[in-house]
Amino acid sequence: MSIRPYKDKSTGLVTPGKFVIEYYPQGRKGAQVRQTVSGVTLAQAQAMELQLRRQYAPDVKHDPKVVDVVPDWLKDASLEYAPTTMTDIGYALKKLLEHFGQWKLSRLNLELFQAYMRKRMTDTWRPVVHNPDPEKTYAPAKPIGKRRINTELKYMGLLIKYCIGKHHMLPLPFKIPKFVKLPKTLTVLPSLDEVDAMLLKCHDDARLAVLLFAEGGLRKSEALNLRAENVLLDDDIILVRGKGDKERFVPLVSTRLRDELARRIKKKPTGYLLENPKTGQPYKDLRKAIEGAAERAGVSKNVYNHLFRHAHATNLLEAGADLETVQHNLGHADIKTTQIYLHTKLKHRIKESKKLEQYRQDQKTLTKEKAEAKSAAKSDS
Repeated sequence: MSIRPYKDKSTGLVTPGKFVIEYYPQGRKGAQVRQTVSGVTLAQAQAMELQLRRQYAPDVKHDPKVVDVVPDWLKDASLEYAPTTMTDIGYALKKLLEHFGQWKLSRLNLELFQAYMRKRMTDTWRPVVHNPDPEKTYAPAKPIGKRRINTELKYMGLLIKYCIGKHHMLPLPFKIPKFVKLPKTLTVLPSLDEVDAMLLKCHDDARLAVLLFAEGGLRKSEALNLRAENVLLDDDIILVRGKGDKERFVPLVSTRLRDELARRIKKKPTGYLLENPKTGQPYKDLRKAIEGAAERAGVSKNVYNHLFRHAHATNLLEAGADLETVQHNLGHADIKTTQIYLHTKLKHRIKESKKLEQYRQDQKTLTKEKAEAKSAAKSDS
């Protein structure tokens, strides 16, 4: 169902207080019905739409609490989303269930969501420190960011969509609120020298991870789950299993990455190349190790796994690689995603654009020299 303002066909102008409600009495496969209502406010039109929803919606089987439907939803979601996404959903649910868990689905309302947003804005977080040193001062707790809260509400929306599909509830009569999308700041990439300095300070596992990110362009999950059997050194390629279990071949374009892989495979010819010795499973994350290497190398920029992948894509484009090649190497389904990296060539664009100022200065100098030469010629005559 949907509501839209009524437009006069002859003038194309919106008629105040008049709305068109579109709905499907027999479901999505049936015919669409349009109902025009006049002399009402938007809120009144929304109330009418809700009434129609309830009139034609399938019978709701029961009215469970939010917490009761989560286990079944997680089973379904695990078939659709990547393990890293499921881990993030798990973190989000800890907070979502504290607030929404005991509420029945039919009782969810706009004020409840707004209260959640206000509550989360007062929360703080800090990285977990195992075996903290009592003599060391750690960074203070940070406030929860608006982007994070929006992500949590997005997961809540996915849960509600699942419940509607299972006829546990009727559609909400309102949109789940969220903070206004914040403008993205320009990514500050590490320079080649900074990456080199960090590699000198990395331990073995972190070094290989950084090389796979920065010189192979792999995603975190792709790098951490790379197996020795999938590195084809004789052909200079890596077989990568990416998002949605899609496989692609990534060229080995870096000598030091190839040498590092060869050294690892000689020691461990099968299995995961980045295996946590404590668990026997791939590392879940090496961010702390990479951040530590950056600190020891004197790199003050905020570094994280995906930043090196950004740098790899940008360096490829600056080296003259075409978009299609970069798209395939990175495993982007849509070339529009690859085009995002074009904006990171900002330094080059600024440098090239400054040629205009130099040209102007040269022209002024040339004009002055011509005038002086002309004046000198007149004096001689």
